[in-house]
Amino acid sequence: MGEGILQTLRSRQGLILEPRRSPKLLMRPPTSPICQTDIRWILPNRLAIGSLPNPAYASTLTSANIEVVLSLCAEAEGRLPQNIAEKFHSQRYILPNRYYLLPLLPAHLEMATELLHRQLRRQRPVYVHCQRGIERSPLVCAAYLCRYHQLGGLEALRYVQQVQAIASPTNTQINVLQAFIDQSSKSLVSTEISV
Repeated sequence: MGEGILQTLRSRQGLILEPRRSPKLLMRPPTSPICQTDIRWILPNRLAIGSLPNPAYASTLTSANIEVVLSLCAEAEGRLPQNIAEKFHSQRYILPNRYYLLPLLPAHLEMATELLHRQLRRQRPVYVHCQRGIERSPLVCAAYLCRYHQLGGLEALRYVQQVQAIASPTNTQINVLQAFIDQSSKSLVSTEISV
């Protein structure tokens, strides 16, 4: 089933995964400040990814029919511009990055993917972002693909990196993603047994 959604995603966006390559091998560190001017679709016309939008990005989000902006960073890292906060349904779930004192846990990914899924289930296109679109938003999008589209962790990360070339979750974050997948698999098995 995971291969089916992957084939669909590939055909819609012309993406081809590079086989047998670790996600870390596909990453290129950013060389300049991130200035996103177009929409990067993880799921075409449903789930977009990027960095903290600037005020001018509101027109891009509008033309892409985005309805929800899911912020994964604290306001101290960067406030959502007022015009975007007013125009779109805004949600904030602070996901720790590598600089936070509190570590990222699988429960954090659980909550973030559930928030994302609730909006997508209501047919509301979502733009998910962190400060720079490098670690947290790609990680949440990969977790979403694993949970709701049955992709494997590395497969999901490779796909996200082809959409958002600067995506570069840390090894620790990738390990948390794997723990999230393992916990999801265990809860699915226990649900099947109890039914």
